[in-house]
Amino acid sequence: MSVFDSHSSITLHALNIANRKSSAVVGLVESLKNLSLISPGEIGILAEYTNALIAQKLLSMGVLLGSKIEVLRSAPWGGGLIIKADNLIIALRKKEAATLLIRQ
Repeated sequence: MSVFDSHSSITLHALNIANRKSSAVVGLVESLKNLSLISPGEIGILAEYTNALIAQKLLSMGVLLGSKIEVLRSAPWGGGLIIKADNLIIALRKKEAATLLIRQ
């Protein structure tokens, strides 16, 4: 593990803790759902990243916590997903999508 990976993991952990605390303050009872389990046409809010590497890539593209996520299409046989994150359209592998937790 490089120093960069360690730093990004710590940053990701801090973002997730801050997000949970803000939800607790508002008093929301949230049910988080794995993005790979969401059907086309469903919309949610990105609540948490569970993989630092994928979080780093998506954050650099502007997919931030709190972004509105819509599943546009799902490939057959467990392929990938095409999602709309705010105004970006992105294709993700199922394994990558599984690392994003969505609040509906």
